[in-house]
Amino acid sequence: MAGELCDANAKQLAARLGQLMPQIRVEKLLVDVRQLVGRPSEAETFFVYHQGLAWSWPPSVKAALLDLEERRDFARFHETAALNAGQRFTYFFDYDKAMAWLADSGSSNLQGHETSRNP
Repeated sequence: MAGELCDANAKQLAARLGQLMPQIRVEKLLVDVRQLVGRPSEAETFFVYHQGLAWSWPPSVKAALLDLEERRDFARFHETAALNAGQRFTYFFDYDKAMAWLADSGSSNLQGHETSRNP
């Protein structure tokens, strides 16, 4: 994914992803958001999830989000807001770690959280 992500377009992006998700039939998914510029505020992120606007994939999909290390605080909040709304994914800040986690058949979306580790 590339482009700008901010409060003004968070709902539109969530709606567009919501349209795409039913078409994606995979067991494992890597979403690389490192090229997205900016992030919505915590308030907007919370609103998108708790108003049912957020995109989602089936719970059986093992999903990893790959972002830049300097966005660790946002990633931690994003994971928590999503989990509280019933969506599960795990953030990673290293491509190889994300790929290894996806390849590990024994891990789930609630294991391997890089955001919960000390920086």
